[in-house]
Amino acid sequence: LEITLIQSETAFSAVVHEFSDMDKNAHNSLKIKLLDAIKFLSYVRWHNDVNNLGLRFRGLNLGDVFDVKSFNLNTELLLNKIKRLSPHVIINNDALLADIEAIKNDNHDILQLTNGHDLMKIMAVYLSSMNKKGINDVDLATALRIAFPLEDFRNTQLYKNTYEWALMNKCLIHN
Repeated sequence: LEITLIQSETAFSAVVHEFSDMDKNAHNSLKIKLLDAIKFLSYVRWHNDVNNLGLRFRGLNLGDVFDVKSFNLNTELLLNKIKRLSPHVIINNDALLADIEAIKNDNHDILQLTNGHDLMKIMAVYLSSMNKKGINDVDLATALRIAFPLEDFRNTQLYKNTYEWALMNKCLIHN
């Protein structure tokens, strides 16, 4: 859901504007930087899923592994955190890093690869660093849902499928 919402320039800009004084012309650049910053974790999650490694990510705090100035995730700290969350899994950092490098590809759609919750977490860390309001990922996702315009939803495959279903079943889902 968060990835769909983040694709809306209107919603993304509204939220960034709400929580920062960043110039609107820099909003798209911010989105690209955030997606690029989270890419390594996205590949780790994908590699974990494909290979059934059993790594756990629940409770992963990205605030202390994400540098808001350089837009970098500290991969060593990140992997150590994942190890602590996954005590039943033996992880060799060098082997995992080599596996991740082997699957990286510039042709991958980062929006398909990225976990929306991870993106919300680093976006919240970044925006909090700009205004000291202590924004969290849940509030950020809520703000994105509120800012997401119906017109953008109408352009999604979900809307098209739901609309077709409603027509076939003679249901009115929206005026």
